[in-house]
Amino acid sequence: MTAIALFALLCSCVVAGLTGWLRARALRAGLLDLPNARSSHSVPTPRGGGLAIVGAVVALLAGLAFARRLDPQLVVAILPPFVVVAWVGWADDRRGLSPLLRLVVHLAASAWCLVWMYDPARWGAPGDPAWLAFALWPLLLWLGIGWAINLFNFMDGIDGIAGAQGMFIAALGGLLLELQGDSGPALAMLLIAASCSGFLPWNWAPARIFMGDVGSGALGFLLAAVPVATIERGPAQLWPWVILWGAFLADSTVTLLRRLARGARPYEAHRTHAYQVLSRRWRSHGRVSLGFAAVNLFWLAPLAVFASLWPAWAVAVAAIAIVPLFVWVFHCGAGRPESTGE
Repeated sequence: MTAIALFALLCSCVVAGLTGWLRARALRAGLLDLPNARSSHSVPTPRGGGLAIVGAVVALLAGLAFARRLDPQLVVAILPPFVVVAWVGWADDRRGLSPLLRLVVHLAASAWCLVWMYDPARWGAPGDPAWLAFALWPLLLWLGIGWAINLFNFMDGIDGIAGAQGMFIAALGGLLLELQGDSGPALAMLLIAASCSGFLPWNWAPARIFMGDVGSGALGFLLAAVPVATIERGPAQLWPWVILWGAFLADSTVTLLRRLARGARPYEAHRTHAYQVLSRRWRSHGRVSLGFAAVNLFWLAPLAVFASLWPAWAVAVAAIAIVPLFVWVFHCGAGRPESTGE
């Protein structure tokens, strides 16, 4: 445990150093996120800092596979699409890509992971009573991972919120994996959490560098693909992970559905997520990010652990955990037009 803690500290320090170096490079290259009417910030800020997390994750997964702490099939299922999603995000940060191209790449990355890791025998068979649901699982998982990539990107709009969420899901996800006896993936998730912690001081309000699409999309893929790839006993094991995603899932889903209902284009930039509304209402990014962190730690984390230990109750616990969050973000005004219009 001491060696693991020291290695996690090393990961955090390396990512912190890399992020500082990337910030200096971005300033020299003029790779800045400029404020506009759809922004939640008011100062030009370097972007692309998530590349430090991506580099650390690639090295960690490859190193753990080389040390035989991770199943090579798991690494093959996750690492190539992770790199591709990060590369597309980096290209979008630098010069912009079409939403359709990004979506195609994200869905292809999701498909790659499922082709390597999806085992129908773990999820049920046509002879089961709920065979139709089991038949739909591949489609649902494919769309779910693709949605997670974009969801995390949508939620990376104020200082500190995405880095803190990534650290939370990775750390608690590592605990869930340890409870399931998956010590290798659990170690990987712990080190990913440590990597996020190294980025967070640079990104906390007031942010000195933004994660960018290179980091947010890749983290979204990673934190959705790992649960799917490590599940051994069917869908019940997925619900604790859904609970961990609860705050981001509720805000992004309510916002998207509400915008679609009034005819807004889903890929257009906006600032109508609940966290963006609250950041203007409270006049603070830090307070909103801390509020989301408090929801994660004191509400979602205990319920996720409960659902993992007692899987027979997982669906009910997930509903108890997430439904109030959907109601809360709707009440906050998620997806509602700003008074100035969109």
